[in-house]
Amino acid sequence: MPDEEKEPEIKLETAKIPAEELELPSSNKWFIISLIAVVGIFILIIAGIRAFDSLTGEVITIDELHKKNLDGDLKQDQGYTYNGYSFVFTDGLWWTQAVINNRKVNPGMHFGPNELENITVSGKLTNVSFEKPELYISIDPIQSDKYTALAVSELSNSLISLTQKPMTAACSFNETTACIDRPIVNCQNKDKAVIQLIPESFPKVELEDNCVKIFGQDMELVKAAERFLYRFYGIMI
Repeated sequence: MPDEEKEPEIKLETAKIPAEELELPSSNKWFIISLIAVVGIFILIIAGIRAFDSLTGEVITIDELHKKNLDGDLKQDQGYTYNGYSFVFTDGLWWTQAVINNRKVNPGMHFGPNELENITVSGKLTNVSFEKPELYISIDPIQSDKYTALAVSELSNSLISLTQKPMTAACSFNETTACIDRPIVNCQNKDKAVIQLIPESFPKVELEDNCVKIFGQDMELVKAAERFLYRFYGIMI
């Protein structure tokens, strides 16, 4: 009998260009970029994810790096385990492996869980809130910047592929011309599943009935978004 075909793994790849190196245009342009990021999914379906092994100078797969990590052959800044999950650093990102909806995924993020333990996640979602057919990601149209675009990209990359639900970019309030053709949605809309990015200096995540509130400014917003994703994957509590 022919060998049973294995479903290819999913590589969830975030933007590789460090946010600090991005040229900063007007806030309105960054808001538009954030909207585009919801649609521009950077997902590669591949069987073997390749990486560069700094120890041997050879090109190896991420799976082989995870094996080295679990065997204790990597330095702490190259790999470690967290709650039973292997994390390895290559290509500018931290990679791990998780199983979501019976699918093996390899999320890559800018920060490993050790760097995000000080970001709190409080509250809870209602059981049916994220079972709605559509997910909204709500952005502040005035204070959006390059970090907002990066956070939106990471959230959309992971959530659209894993929930298999359409995600709609929305304005949290109607203030600019960019919002003319966008829905106005925020955590006050109790009939929708919402993720709202809120510019605030202290990074944190609040789960409230039908809404996920992600707080932060600059790279702290990206950290808070990744902290929520690690919670979504079941890696962090």
